Parts: sequence; C-alpha cells; structure tokens
Amino acid sequence: MPTQHPVTPGGNYDVVICGGGLAGQTLARQLKLNNPMLSILMIIKSEMPLAWNDFKVGESTVEISAFYFSEVLQLQDYFKNNHYKKFGFRYFIGDSTGLPASRPEIGLSSYAPYDSFQIDRGVFESDLYFMNLLANVTIISGASVKSVALSDSGGLHTITYQEDDGKTMYEAQGRWVVDASGRRCLIQRSLGLQEAPETACNATWWRVKGRLDVDDLVPREHTYDDYFMRVANRSRFYSTTHLMNKGYWVWLIPLASGHTSVGIVTTEAIHPFDTYNTYEKSMKWLNIHEPVLYTHMQQFEIVDFLKMKNYSYGSKQVFSTDRWACTGEAGLFTDPYYSPGSNFIAFENSMITRMITDDINGEEDWKPRVAEYNDFIINMNKWLTRSIQSSYTYFHLDIVIALSFIWDVAAGWSFICPRMFNSIYLTREATTDMKEVTLRFFSMAYNVEDFFNEWKQLTPNNYTFSFIDYLSIPFLRKIYDRNVKKGKSTEQLKAANEQNLVDIEIFVQCLFWIALEDVYPEMTDLVSRKPWLNAWAITLDISSWNTKHLFSPDTPPADISETYTQLKSLFINRHKSIAAHVDDFNYSFK
Repeated sequence: MPTQHPVTPGGNYDVVICGGGLAGQTLARQLKLNNPMLSILMIIKSEMPLAWNDFKVGESTVEISAFYFSEVLQLQDYFKNNHYKKFGFRYFIGDSTGLPASRPEIGLSSYAPYDSFQIDRGVFESDLYFMNLLANVTIISGASVKSVALSDSGGLHTITYQEDDGKTMYEAQGRWVVDASGRRCLIQRSLGLQEAPETACNATWWRVKGRLDVDDLVPREHTYDDYFMRVANRSRFYSTTHLMNKGYWVWLIPLASGHTSVGIVTTEAIHPFDTYNTYEKSMKWLNIHEPVLYTHMQQFEIVDFLKMKNYSYGSKQVFSTDRWACTGEAGLFTDPYYSPGSNFIAFENSMITRMITDDINGEEDWKPRVAEYNDFIINMNKWLTRSIQSSYTYFHLDIVIALSFIWDVAAGWSFICPRMFNSIYLTREATTDMKEVTLRFFSMAYNVEDFFNEWKQLTPNNYTFSFIDYLSIPFLRKIYDRNVKKGKSTEQLKAANEQNLVDIEIFVQCLFWIALEDVYPEMTDLVSRKPWLNAWAITLDISSWNTKHLFSPDTPPADISETYTQLKSLFINRHKSIAAHVDDFNYSFK
C-alpha cells in the first residue's frame, strides 16, 4: 500500500490543491493523466484514507459524470467492480399515504445503454487517494488550510496550512492554486465572490444499515403483479428513487458498502427547515408526509445524520487568468434533484486541466477562454438551480411534473451531454460553431420554465398516469441515442445540434397544446387545428398571445402529430372512463 510522500515545508509546486474530497482528488488524477511530470501538492483536512464507512452525500451519477469518471479518468473497470450500476432516476408522485404501487411512477423498465453508477463516496475518495499517491501526487492529510495569499502579478501563490497538532504553521507555494475545500469556499469568501440563492432550500440525510428497498414497501401479492413486472428483474433497488409531493422529495440511494442513503429535501416556503432539522424531527416529518416509508424504516439501524440549510449558492467568478480556480462546492452548488454535483466537477476539472496544461506548456491562448469558462459554469448553475427549485411547487401535479421532467431530460441530453462526451466546451472554435443554436435554445428554455409555472396555477390536475418509462418514448429515445455518444466530428456535432433544436421546438409545440387542452378544454376549434406556433412565446395568458406574437413564428412549420401522440398517450383523465379517454384523445386530432 503506498504511503504519503515526505513534504518539505516551503516547497514550490506547479499546482497546489486545497482540499481532497471528490473534486480535489479527481482533479489531481486528471492532471496527472494529462501530464505525469506535473508537481502537485494536495492538502486534505481529513485523515486519509477515510474509514470504510465514512459517509459523504452525493452518491448518484448521471451520464455526464459517469462519462467523466469512466472515460476521462479511465476508471470504467474500477466502477464496474466496486460500485453499483444505477437503474436510472425513479419518481413516485403525489398521495404519500398510499403504497408506491398506487402512486404515479416515472422511471425505467430496463437499464439505459450508457452506464451510470451509485457511488459510495467514502470508498471512492479513499481509493482515489491511493491512486494519486501511486501517481506521485504529494499529499498532506490531517491538515487545514488557513489562508491563501493570491498573487495578482504573475508570481507564486502562497498557501498557509496547519497540521493536526495545531502547533506549527507551514507554507507552500504554487504556480496554480485550486480551491477544492468544499463549503469552506476559501477563495470565494476571501474575494467576496459568493452569491446567495434566489430560493431557500434545505436538506437532512442519513444512512441506514442494510437494504432499504422501495419495493419492500409493496406487498408481494398478485394484486401488485403489474407493479413488479414493469421493471427489469422485478426490482427498483438500484435506482435513485424520489418520493415526492408538494414542496419536497425524499431520496433512497443504495450503496455498495451495504448501507442505504436516505434524505429529505424541501423548499423552505412550504416545509420550513425547523420542522425536520434534527433526526427526531426528521422522523416525525416522515411520519406525517411519507408514513409508509416511515413505518418501514423502524426496523433499520441509523448509522449517522447530517443536515444542510440553504444548500444552493452561486458565484461571480470561479476561474482567473491570475492562475487560480475553484472546483466543486468550493465554487458553487446547484440543486441536487437531478444529481448534477459531479457534472459540475467534471466540467470544472476539465476546464482547469486544460488551462493548467496550456499554461505549463507556455501557451497563452488559454487566457481568453477564462471568461467563456466562467460564463458557462456560472450560467449553467443559475439556469439549473432556478429551473429545478421553481418546480418544487408543482411536484404534486401529475401531468405538469411529468412533462417538466421529460423537458428537462430532453434539454440535458440535447444541449449539455454532447459538451462532455465530445469536449466541445474546451475550445473556442467548437463553442463558436454551436453558439447560435445554443443561445436560441436557452432563450426558449427560460420561457418554458415560466410556462410550467403558469400551468401549475391553472391546471385542474385532471390528467394522471400509472407508469412512464421515459426512455421508451420514441422521440426522447432518438434524442438520447443521438447525443449520448462520443467521438463525433465537428460537422456531426453541428448537424446534431441543429436537429436537437428542431426536436425541442416540436416538443414545446406539443407541450403548449396539451396544456391548453388541460386548462381550456372549451377551446375546441383552436386545439383541433393546432397551428404552428412561435415556440419562444408560449404562454397560457391568453391576453398576451398577440403581444408575444405566439401565432407569428419565424421558423418553418413541422409535423408535430407523432411527438404529440407519444406524449398525450402517456396520460389519462382521472375523471373519465377508458372509453371516454379514447374519445377525448381522438378529438385532439380532428
């Protein structure tokens, strides 16, 4: 087993990484894979290696972070051998007094083609620690960074740290300094760069010993055969499961160490933090809001408990031409609903690696890219946080949250995934080629977010569903297959990007007509005609249709019937018979 290298106080390094959690450890590995001769010092507050059962939140990966860990960090075999393969996202909506089998469910019936994982963070970070030692990263664990003196004149940065004995201060210098200190946010706080969130959201979480499986909340009786048979191997255990209702979601995540992670996440406006900010209060809260889960949990041993108030925050800057950078939670943190934390680490670390590599090689063209990198990370954080947290208020509305989820997945696969799978965010040429289409998409996306918030105010919530296997929706599967793919040429990426915008525009057209039928069913003539719309102007505010030029599109019309059929057929009217539902559905195509 490798051991820590002796450290000479006052040493100079190419890179000093302050912090050795997931962001810092993965960055060190990526830097060494790109340039084995790079001298790196990593200062870690915790004693390493971590205990085998050390608990850190952030266990669920999605396509972007899975690609980063498996392909960029070359850990594909490691993950297959040491962590659970993830069975996608899974959501149980609404009526929390009933069994999961009686709640509308969104999830997968079979595993997605591209693997993602449920990561046991304590295990992963300890394993990364040993990998980095083998790669000759100099590591000091059990030491706390006390200050970072940044040079703004091109000189070395000075990092002051103190080891566990608390008696002696040491200094190290680095050409680059990267803050990976987590929520200590050393550089952000010292420079006053943090931005408070628009919406207050909070969380508590804990681990239980053993397998807490959402399927064990449903009796293994013939009555529920349909529920069990609609998923692979009759098991949902390896999914990232969300139990959700108005203003909250509760997660269940399996860990390879034999524990299950459980968490409560809420918006403060609906579920104040002081109603569940201790373990005892969290149990009382669960008993009220998720009583079936609460009852089942009584048989499990609780291992630990953590909490976080106002967990999201933004930043004015995360990278600098003065050769400093922030990664992971040391820079910013979005909402965890779609498990995006490791996605941000993937993008940030890859940008940092590119800047450091170019700088060490004597190239100067990395400096103009810094502003673009900042814009990408900061604006993606703002967009995701705002979009996700505004949806908390309609988690209980079946058709609204279902189509909101499908929209989010389609948008992410279309305009975020290709950036990681093909590294197009790292060069100015590639981003310039994609810029016009991408800007048009984000302009549409902000309006769609407002549209969902209009819809939640007006819907009678008549439409529901039993189960939506989102990857089996044909138009969505085409988007997945087109974009969750590496090795594309610039021409292929441009063509795919343009087709993505066409598909997304068709989706938005369908979204409007489905919402209009839900909210204004009396508009039979307009709904039956379905004229091509300005997808950047959809709204349910009838009085603004003309001023927003809803019926004056500047794009050529396309046939929406196929996508519309796929989406509308997902839902039934809870107040009508099946025969009446068929008639209602057919009416939509007159």
